[in-house]
Amino acid sequence: MFLLMQSLVIPIVPDLPKHLGPSPSNTSWVITATLLAAAVATPVMGRPGDMVGKRRMLLVSLVVLVAG
Repeated sequence: MFLLMQSLVIPIVPDLPKHLGPSPSNTSWVITATLLAAAVATPVMGRPGDMVGKRRMLLVSLVVLVAG
């Protein structure tokens, strides 16, 4: 799932300066924020995934991704 999040962000990084206005170096922080979010979410979602089921937590994380 988190690989999906990273693969969604990487292709749009060159277009972010055109759409949002910041410098290209500032838009590279989008990748850093995505990787940091994945590093935090992995253990946070892993524990409940073991307790209530991996499929259910995968669907929860997918809903959060779509809502974001």
